Amino acid sequence: MFHVPIRGVLEWATVEDSGRLMANLCEDGLPEECEVPATPGREAADVCVSVMRNDFPNGVERKVLTEKLVSLYGWGVNNARVHISRSLKAGRLRSEDRCLYLNV
Repeated sequence: MFHVPIRGVLEWATVEDSGRLMANLCEDGLPEECEVPATPGREAADVCVSVMRNDFPNGVERKVLTEKLVSLYGWGVNNARVHISRSLKAGRLRSEDRCLYLNV
């Protein structure tokens, strides 16, 4: 299923994500994002940090990191975005403008 979000970029969404989006317009209490399984043996956020350390130690645009995660791990774009968001929320990465940096 495809949908066009507020910023006008066509993106792929699962039926569950689209349902959650519509329900969140009307109801409180539903989760804002789906659960993404972690890579066995490590936290999902560590994947972003290790890619940043190995390939982009001086920072990188968010879009480039997303594309790198998709190509390295075979994830969908939304899955990569969720991993990046979780790394930001956990404080492992920081964002300035459109670029991401290691927060260490």
